[in-house]
Amino acid sequence: MPTPICVDASFVVKLVLPEEHADKVRALWAAWERQGVERYAPALWGYEVASVVRKYGHRGLLTAQEEAEALRLLLELPIHLVDMSALHQNALHLAQDLGMPVTYDAHYLLLAQLLGAELWTGDGRLYHQTQGKLDYIRWVGAS
Repeated sequence: MPTPICVDASFVVKLVLPEEHADKVRALWAAWERQGVERYAPALWGYEVASVVRKYGHRGLLTAQEEAEALRLLLELPIHLVDMSALHQNALHLAQDLGMPVTYDAHYLLLAQLLGAELWTGDGRLYHQTQGKLDYIRWVGAS
């Protein structure tokens, strides 16, 4: 069985929204589908993708109907959502160690660490912030 992958919201929204590196994300996703790779994210993932979709609508880049369709497509993706509520303290410590101002990203990093998986992100800032500190984070912009 292939090693699981952890994906963050900034990566996955590129499957349905017109963002930079969307073609790379779609190619990776298709390859993972063919290989039977299981994808995971913290349960907060749903909140984050809903916020990104709404931001597009608020900026006038999507109609209300397009927002609803984009969110539906994202929420139907085969991603195992993991309840991380028992690990908030661990995420806090990881965020502190990495000098992060918030813990959202630390939850993804922690989940990937616990799964022994790579974390794929669309967030170049996160990738660069963790370089030399974590070896399991992958940025679609660097691939």
